[in-house]
Amino acid sequence: MERKMLIRNISYMERELSEMKKELAKLDAQTEQQEGLESKEGILARQPYFQL
Repeated sequence: MERKMLIRNISYMERELSEMKKELAKLDAQTEQQEGLESKEGILARQPYFQL
């Protein structure tokens, strides 16, 4: 019985870990996208308004 319970717990933890990894990847992608937008905004803000 103990062995079956441990195997069940491990399976549950593996599923939870998989979900956490997916969430982390999603958050990392959002952060990278946000940093990319901020760097583009910074470049645009540094450009002169009028170019001769």
